[in-house]
Amino acid sequence: MSALKGAYIYGDYDTGKIWMFRYDRQTGRVSDHRELLDSTLRLVGFAEDVDGELLLVDHMRGLIFELKENANADHKSTFPRKLSETGLFASVSEHRPADGVIPYSVSATQWTDGASKERFLALPGNSKIDFDGITYPQPAPGAPHGWKFPDGTVAVETLSLELSPGKPRRLETRILHYEQLAGGEDVGDQFWRGYTYVWNDEQTDAVLLEDPLGMDRTFTIEDESVAGGKRLQTWHFPSRTECTVCHNMAAKYVLGINTLQMNRDHQYGDVAANQMETFRHLGLFADELPKKKAIDFPKLVDYRDASRDLDLRARSYLHANCSHCHRKWGGGNGEFLLLATVDLPEMGIANVKPSHGGFSMPGGKILTPGDPFRSVLFYRAAKLGPGRMPRMGSSVVDEAGLKLLHDWIANLPTDTRVAPVTSRNDNVDARLATTSNALQLMQTLADAPSNRSLRDEVLAHVSQQPAHIRELFERFLPEEERTKRLGSVIRADTILAMDADAERGKAVFFKTSGVQCLNCHRIGKLGIEIGPDLSQIGKKYDRAKILENILLPSKEIDLKYRVHLVQTIDGRVYSGLLIKSGPGEIVLKEPTGKLVRIPSADVEDTATQQQSMMPDLLLRDLTAKQVADLIAFLSMQKGDQAK
Repeated sequence: MSALKGAYIYGDYDTGKIWMFRYDRQTGRVSDHRELLDSTLRLVGFAEDVDGELLLVDHMRGLIFELKENANADHKSTFPRKLSETGLFASVSEHRPADGVIPYSVSATQWTDGASKERFLALPGNSKIDFDGITYPQPAPGAPHGWKFPDGTVAVETLSLELSPGKPRRLETRILHYEQLAGGEDVGDQFWRGYTYVWNDEQTDAVLLEDPLGMDRTFTIEDESVAGGKRLQTWHFPSRTECTVCHNMAAKYVLGINTLQMNRDHQYGDVAANQMETFRHLGLFADELPKKKAIDFPKLVDYRDASRDLDLRARSYLHANCSHCHRKWGGGNGEFLLLATVDLPEMGIANVKPSHGGFSMPGGKILTPGDPFRSVLFYRAAKLGPGRMPRMGSSVVDEAGLKLLHDWIANLPTDTRVAPVTSRNDNVDARLATTSNALQLMQTLADAPSNRSLRDEVLAHVSQQPAHIRELFERFLPEEERTKRLGSVIRADTILAMDADAERGKAVFFKTSGVQCLNCHRIGKLGIEIGPDLSQIGKKYDRAKILENILLPSKEIDLKYRVHLVQTIDGRVYSGLLIKSGPGEIVLKEPTGKLVRIPSADVEDTATQQQSMMPDLLLRDLTAKQVADLIAFLSMQKGDQAK
């Protein structure tokens, strides 16, 4: 291709994306940098043929492809731009599925800012599901098997929000489309594409969202519990890239269509029946299920049902909302498991010190049995801003879910040597003086939503408190009075055009709760060196490149900072940065900074990950000004001590 002569070409194994850039040796800068194509290839190498044309080596199919110019590049794709063009609905305006599209429901629904959901599954032709047919990646502690779907499967989810009581408005329909790749499941033969269709105001159709950053829209909601009877809520419509963060390989891609979630009754018109038994009756499984009734299979419970066991409810809640990341290889930086299939002692949270900051909570653990106010897990679910969980997919605190976590933690067997937080001081400033007491005061407000005088008094005092305290109470403010954070739609050019203060950026780097840059990076003698040392980052990159590296941490990863997996002959798997690989041992550095030494004789296999240890959308809970200040501070680091 003559158009690419002199250009550097590179690609990504996980996404199949291929980029090009040109380097101007005279200016020492990149003069052109763009994405060429988004393919389904699992790229492992490039080559040239005898004519100098570029060849692509695909690991999955075991084939070599030639890169050619698309003669139809200017032609619009035939991919359906409207929901009505997908064939999934007999009537889109009535939201009535087409024949063969199967409605389903889940036991424990994921919290999505108060939205209700309708779900459907479409299998192509007479194809069938391989029950519990996905076992990789294994061994992974507690990870349940997944259902293996036929090529062309489509999973559908429509989300609606009540803008006035009893009147839901459809916001979006999310679609996951499965394309099976060649090769075995041990190398990841699944390719799921996510799409978002945004419903029009007339509720007659939905249009494909094509903005790579997604989209935000603010709605007015009638709510008698707030002053004036109305409140604002900003809804984020996810981009295709965001879909893959939760729908990842470790979580078996499809989060809701599996044994744990599907083993429940669904209302089919006038008849309620167990979904797994119904699927069996319809012949949707490739093989007969094990000889037992559906009731004997494992399952989650509806955590909203107060009649169910408290422990089962809380564990189901954590599984549905957190476990797609917080499992082995799920992408969560915390080294613990929030799967319902793992017993509490093996989850790695009870009485365990948090590795990513304790938010000034003396004696705080990830989970302190018997004491939610010394539990960082509870704190993160209660707050807005940096460090909030879940990190994606929600910007509104789940009040009922938070109360469930509070009650569960409070009722766990406790170490009686540690007295629980029980401050009842009537002085508001005194109750805001520590994170634990502030958490307790926050819970008091949540338990008494009609006590507006107490709420107003607390909010009047909290504005002068440190950020980690203020952010606990921010949800009690109207949305228009809250801190305006970046969210998932981050425009780099807007940030780079802002006036910035490097001194304030220094505070963001070293002191901002939830971001915790210094937990992985060192500047001068400060911080921990797990990721790259940033003492000379300003000499190496300009402001735009520094920001790009933070926004897209997996786009370019230095070889020595790639995550390595090591599997031993007894089935254990370790992950971390490769510190040493010699004839006697392999040494990995885990995200916590701990060194793991593995005798070479015990190693069965090794692999290198394409995903950065640094999480995506790390900046979403900062303001644009904070990010601009941070970039200004980093751009000044040119070899001296932290400036």
